[in-house]
Amino acid sequence: MHPDRLAPTFLQLLAPIAERGGTVLEIGCGTGMLTRHLVAAGLNVIASDASADMLELAREQVPGAVAHRVIALPDDALPEVDAIVGVGHPLNYFTGAEPVHASLTAIANALRPGGVLAIDLMVRTLGLEAHPPMGRLGADWALISTMDIPEPGRSVRHLTTFVRTEDGTYRRADEDHEFVHVDGAAALETLRRNGVDATLGQAFGPVGLPEGLASVIGAKA
Repeated sequence: MHPDRLAPTFLQLLAPIAERGGTVLEIGCGTGMLTRHLVAAGLNVIASDASADMLELAREQVPGAVAHRVIALPDDALPEVDAIVGVGHPLNYFTGAEPVHASLTAIANALRPGGVLAIDLMVRTLGLEAHPPMGRLGADWALISTMDIPEPGRSVRHLTTFVRTEDGTYRRADEDHEFVHVDGAAALETLRRNGVDATLGQAFGPVGLPEGLASVIGAKA
């Protein structure tokens, strides 16, 4: 589910926001792979991530975002915006379902009337096997990701990043992220109670999602 493949669908969803000069909050922006498409399309993007290391990479890769903020849901306040997007299941980085629903509530409350929501969620167990490593490489950075599924309803992703410093050496950072897999219908109900009508899907436009992931696309009344 590479952001380059998802970008056309997101840009189509956000076209009305771009036309009126609205602001988009991207949650879990990571290294800025989706961010750069949004910025290139002329959108006013606030790029956010719970990881300061990831946000540093996004700032280097996409300096054209209107802001780069460390935001850790559900505790950190969200700005009022016209759209909220996120890929890479940024709301599943918890050990239980409660903070996921609290985050969905915060997102719904941050959307202005008519605001657009487009995110993905882990909605059921992906299996009990380990997933093969994945890597991304930039001009002066690299990222390695592996995922384990220790038990049904929970998974753990291991991230290692390398960033070139001014003296030519590389700084290494290691992070472990735990995910909870949530009930999709309950997630939609949380959004509905807070004014956002959304649907679950198995794709973003023509791009299908891996088993266990669902698209959540909706709008605030």
